[in-house]
Amino acid sequence: MKGKVLGFSADAGTGAIAGDDGKRYVFSVADWQGGQPVNPGARVDFEADGQVARGIYAEAGGAGIDMGAIAASPAVGRAKSLLTGTIAVPIAIVALLACVMPALSMPQKSVSLLDLPSILTILNPFGALGGGDEGAGGPSAGFKLLLMLRFAAPLLSALLLWQAWRGGALRMVTLAAGAASILAFLLVMLVRTGITSQGGMFGEAIGSALSTGFGAWLLLLCGIGLILAGLGKITSPFKA
Repeated sequence: MKGKVLGFSADAGTGAIAGDDGKRYVFSVADWQGGQPVNPGARVDFEADGQVARGIYAEAGGAGIDMGAIAASPAVGRAKSLLTGTIAVPIAIVALLACVMPALSMPQKSVSLLDLPSILTILNPFGALGGGDEGAGGPSAGFKLLLMLRFAAPLLSALLLWQAWRGGALRMVTLAAGAASILAFLLVMLVRTGITSQGGMFGEAIGSALSTGFGAWLLLLCGIGLILAGLGKITSPFKA
């Protein structure tokens, strides 16, 4: 007989199984075989002795996880409604992923938006951008401060997701996350321009090797999408 564990009390050592025949069977831990833990929701094979289940074995691959119950849980339902209810939520998720994708790429190194300053340790050509107050050819304190704005995109995208989960107003945070994503793209382009604008053979060589990564372009597209969503110009295609 096949069935599913409805529940189990470790203190009492007893539980109940819903058989595929539509009947309910009780069991004791002494009848649980195979050495696996008793998990509610696990599919089992057992022998029916009246209303008692004996010789119970958990089915292979069951692992005690009721995927149907998980899919029907309020949290999963809430997540589905957020993904389909407003287009800003899936765009914000993509923007978060874009922050860890390559923003600038070279043959020997690719850096994401979050790791953008690390490329300066290789090329370090930004003295002209801020007066070189941190040493010849080094980035200025002002430029380093400017680069801190790159964290606005992931932080505001995460805030948008949190606001959506708690049912808060989304318009302003959506617009802010969109603007931050576009700003992140512009910061990447600023770094690229600063590197490739160096004169002489150095600038030409770097310019031919350095390229804008997929993550940067994706941030730009996400920024535009979030602003349009915040303005109500685009909506979720799944929204009723």
